[in-house]
Amino acid sequence: MIWKRALEADARLAAKNSVKIRAAIAQSFNAKRVYEQYLTTQPAVSDKPEQDRARARAWVMLNVRVNMEPLKEVMLRVWAEGYVTGDTFANEQVLMARVAAKADNGSYVDWSKWRPGDQASALLLRPPKAFQQLLQQQSITFKDFSDTTVRDIGNAVADSIELGMNAQRSAKNIARYVANPARALTIAITEQNRAISYATLNRYKESEIQQVEWQTSSPCDKCAENQGQVIAIGSVFNSGSTQPPVHPNCRCVLLPVIPDFDELDEAPTGTTLVTPPAPPVLPAAFQTPKQQIEETVAAMQNRTVDPGQNIYENLDNRPFIPGKWEVVPREAMREVELRNIIRSRTTKLDRERAAVIYDIHAKKTDRTFVAKGVVYKNGPLEVQFGAGGLKIPEGGRLAIVNEVEKLQKTNPKNRAVVHVTKESSKAYGWAFLGQEDLWVTPRIVFDPGVGRSEKGRFKMPTTPETTQLQYTLTHEWGHLIDEVIEKNDIVTSLQTTTRVEAIKRLKKEFPDAFKSGYSGKNTKEFYAEMFTEYYTTNGQTPNQLVQAMAVEFGWKVPEGVIQPTNIGGVINE
Repeated sequence: MIWKRALEADARLAAKNSVKIRAAIAQSFNAKRVYEQYLTTQPAVSDKPEQDRARARAWVMLNVRVNMEPLKEVMLRVWAEGYVTGDTFANEQVLMARVAAKADNGSYVDWSKWRPGDQASALLLRPPKAFQQLLQQQSITFKDFSDTTVRDIGNAVADSIELGMNAQRSAKNIARYVANPARALTIAITEQNRAISYATLNRYKESEIQQVEWQTSSPCDKCAENQGQVIAIGSVFNSGSTQPPVHPNCRCVLLPVIPDFDELDEAPTGTTLVTPPAPPVLPAAFQTPKQQIEETVAAMQNRTVDPGQNIYENLDNRPFIPGKWEVVPREAMREVELRNIIRSRTTKLDRERAAVIYDIHAKKTDRTFVAKGVVYKNGPLEVQFGAGGLKIPEGGRLAIVNEVEKLQKTNPKNRAVVHVTKESSKAYGWAFLGQEDLWVTPRIVFDPGVGRSEKGRFKMPTTPETTQLQYTLTHEWGHLIDEVIEKNDIVTSLQTTTRVEAIKRLKKEFPDAFKSGYSGKNTKEFYAEMFTEYYTTNGQTPNQLVQAMAVEFGWKVPEGVIQPTNIGGVINE
């Protein structure tokens, strides 16, 4: 039956949308903060889990505000895509009837490749009256979503306390419990079918169809009561419903009832029909609610770690050893990008949310990096080449690796990632203050004379022999090792008060010392500039202010030059 092919397209759509729904639910609350705040109430674990859950749920209802805006944005798209699917399906059913009656010729939908695409976007931009009515009827839906989320948060908090988990593990447990795949898939299937039924009936009415027939798909007992029943549009079926869905995960459809017309598996003679290949076997998640739950539970219990994640973690868990650099294998590059996403967000993400962000929102450059990028890794230290950085020959890459290694040996970070990816018309490099990532532009490798001036190449007069690559890397590294304030587990861009006061004190002690005009009154840039002066002169600068800051902040300089000789697997093995 052609309606089954449409149902298969709907299943693929639901699988895609469930991922977005899960990500939106995860963004609706801060699991770690909820857990820690609940602990301040000092709840004692009793021998009655249900009582503990009820207490946690009550606390969450009073103290946790669930942000439904991310889910609302996703659901508008889900309803729009469901509406377009239903409208397309109903239009095809009416067209088949007209062709069978030899009233017209027609072109049918190739449901094996069908996507709502731009039609859904257009629907959201200019919603017709029927779609607006659907959205108005769904106003209560978000309260249901919110209530369920609050209930699940409370249960997960109570369970985490009972299991004796720490804050970090509890946060992950709560997030996974609340934003679980089964719930997200149920929402996608149910709400899509709601929009499909609404659009289907609207199209039938416009086509002057008077009656509809209920067609089940792996029905429950309640839906089975409606199988094959024919009623006038707007009347009530045996189950008491006027249209699907009857229950969560319901995938029943409504077919038009037209005198002297039976649905055809093949197109009538003279019509144009792209016959799709044999329809794929639907996964158990789209068969019945019971099978859907069993499938999801089994998948979670039996899931294995992504091989790329294993490879990356094995490399990442090794200590930094000078000269022991390895090229990250291609199969682990997606994991590299997921870790980039996690670090680049102001709020801490887990790996699952990073994967969702990558799958849905990754730019072309991100995907190109995974497919073609090159990453040199030495324990927690990485040098990544993507986009424009891939044009740098191996000798240039090794030069950067060499400079990064010297910086790590002398002024180490627990983790540091150097990105060589894109050009900038305004900067040679940049970094997140006090964090783990810095960027340098490829042109400073290709053009060693860039930035030359009559008074010395760069900012400080005692560094005329320093290349732009060395200067930029060192300056940005100075930002990484700076001391900044953290609030709510988020690294801010503010220097600590003690560091700011120390810099101001030393500047007063040496008022006549040279100070970079670039750094001016910005103590963050001043710290990075003075560090660069000290490091690039190998600690031999005559600037007394720089020397005093080196003592104050414990700066070190390299004792020798490290020359990596090979990167095919390991350097200097």
